[in-house]
Amino acid sequence: DLESVEWLEAFLVEQNIPMVIVSHDREFLDKVCNKIVDAEGGICSVYDNSNYSRFLELKKARMDTWQAAYNAQEKKIKEERKWIQKFKIKQPQACKQRAAQLDKLVKSDSYVQKPPFFGKPFKFRFPDAPRLSPEVGYTLLFSNFYCGILFCMLKQGIDLNLPCISIICRLLISKV
Repeated sequence: DLESVEWLEAFLVEQNIPMVIVSHDREFLDKVCNKIVDAEGGICSVYDNSNYSRFLELKKARMDTWQAAYNAQEKKIKEERKWIQKFKIKQPQACKQRAAQLDKLVKSDSYVQKPPFFGKPFKFRFPDAPRLSPEVGYTLLFSNFYCGILFCMLKQGIDLNLPCISIICRLLISKV
């Protein structure tokens, strides 16, 4: 109820300890959170003095900037490789120098790594189970509803030649 949620909000705001809070209520998170540590894609990012809504805005801006920087860098690398391929025969010395610069860029700390992909989540699709044979279907039906009757029939020595009933009979005998 609302009263208990308000009490919990007030209690958590008063606490001065790190907490992991899991909630689907954005308003609750906005009131309770003032520092968020985002650990996604193997990278931790700290958002100080930020509630949950502000965190989402800042994260989107950071990811957009990162993606734009990566795209610009990849465009530049692609153009360099294209130039190297084009002038490989005419200017081999210049191509070697550009290739060395390109390798140096890729190995340097200024190289922008590819940002994590946050597209569509994984979807699992399991194939349909194969249909049961009629004998198994009868076995399940008889074992669920007619165990007592079959057991009585077994005790009386009635010969049951149907495959599904003989399976059930064996199951009932092994359980008794």
